Amino acid sequence: MEEDFLEEGISSSNEELPEEIDPKALDSRLEMYYAVYYDVSWGGWIRTRSGRHKKLWKKKENLRRRLRQHVFCNATQSWLLDKMVTKYWRQPRYYVDDPYEPYHTREEFLVTRKKPLP
Repeated sequence: MEEDFLEEGISSSNEELPEEIDPKALDSRLEMYYAVYYDVSWGGWIRTRSGRHKKLWKKKENLRRRLRQHVFCNATQSWLLDKMVTKYWRQPRYYVDDPYEPYHTREEFLVTRKKPLP
């Protein structure tokens, strides 16, 4: 079977290799992911719920409140996002009146808590 391909001039060694990825194009793709996902300082990722702007007139108030909140990505998604982004994008950024400030702390876990227990 492989001989038929070689006779026709099609071989696995002569395949077109993809060109190198332009760093500017890679940064624009990372900006797109960063618009959807947000890296919190302890290593997790958060995202918004899907459909949070659709048909709000139809949804009940408690569902609208839940849609305004962010949810955490699971371990597999966080691992893939960490592999995908570069070190520059993983650096912590500090903003005045940051709306994501509550997500940057994990006080409910003994290992990651910074404030002492009462």
